[in-house]
Amino acid sequence: MLTPKNGLVLALCLVVSGCGLLNRGGHREDELFKPLTTNSRLLPQRLPEQYEMCVQTAETVAAKGHANEAIKLYEKAEQLKPKRPPFDLQLAPLYAQISDTPASIARYRSAMQRGHDSADVYNNLAWTLLEAGRLADAQQTIQLGSQAHPGDQRLAATNAVLLYHAQQPGEAFDAFETLYGTAAAHHNLAILDLESDDVEGALEQLALATSSPNCPVQAIEMQNALTAEFNRQRVLTARRQPSKTH
Repeated sequence: MLTPKNGLVLALCLVVSGCGLLNRGGHREDELFKPLTTNSRLLPQRLPEQYEMCVQTAETVAAKGHANEAIKLYEKAEQLKPKRPPFDLQLAPLYAQISDTPASIARYRSAMQRGHDSADVYNNLAWTLLEAGRLADAQQTIQLGSQAHPGDQRLAATNAVLLYHAQQPGEAFDAFETLYGTAAAHHNLAILDLESDDVEGALEQLALATSSPNCPVQAIEMQNALTAEFNRQRVLTARRQPSKTH
């Protein structure tokens, strides 16, 4: 009677005898009967560990604009391997996106303490401080950044913005003019005026920009659009006012 065990032995014998017959027929054993362990395509691929999966997924969702999800994943990765360098430079702008300014500032400072003090880091930290209403700290950050990276245009441009917010529009204009020329300087001040809800100030700056040599096309387009909107709002306001009767 053929039992399962005997059947297994018989099957093995048939395989071995078959190998012998094939060898005698002139075939090469190493071409026909390679062990499975030598075929990398048949081996299971190494799955990324949880830490790697967190980091990879965080990068993907951050690129798609999902800041909250990316933050959770980066923080989870830090918890999994606390001895690894923290993800300060990745988390700082993500915290800023969700308006967690204190966390963003802390991450930028942590990165700088660990030697990541590029001009971009100084610049981004200054903007984050400005958005938090900490103008003096933002100015100090830009000064330190400019000392560490003399001649960097982004830092110089951010310094001009800070001068504007410090109620020094003349100094801000001079800084912009040194960087980009007269027309572009007026254009930049117009943008800052608009952000401050000063429409009339923006129109004045745009008029100066468009009357200056080498005026950027963007300034002309902005002036046309803003003038049209300003006139439309004036008409709407006039219509809402009650008419005078005599």
